Amino acid sequence: MSFPAFARLLRRQLKERDISIREVCRYARIDPSYMAKVLRGERNPPDDERVLFRLSEILRVDPLRLFISVGRIPSAWQTALDDDDRLLRLRRLMGDVFPLPPSAGPSPAPVRKSPETPAARDVEERETPKRSSPFFESEMSEDLL
Repeated sequence: MSFPAFARLLRRQLKERDISIREVCRYARIDPSYMAKVLRGERNPPDDERVLFRLSEILRVDPLRLFISVGRIPSAWQTALDDDDRLLRLRRLMGDVFPLPPSAGPSPAPVRKSPETPAARDVEERETPKRSSPFFESEMSEDLL
């Protein structure tokens, strides 16, 4: 699997900082031939947090940007994202950038129907409304606050 965002970021920072891949690798303590393969898309970028932090230091790039470019979440964020309120706030903040597919939202509770009751026939006759993720529906968001 290739990570073009990481390769673009690395190339751009190498050029801006006018440093060689060997210097970066020496500082980050990784093999230059491995990093060259990463740049060519032949290997995955490093996913070790310590290496990513060292890369962010030498490249002078926000560590979060580097983590995202390799498809990682910093471990310090993982416990924070276990909190539903924090996750909901992040979802609201990033909703337009990272929308959920319609099937990813919580599914409605199943309705137990009994064909003998008029209410059950009404439920059967109604169409299930097409919904986007409830995190983006204003009435649902207000209920969650």
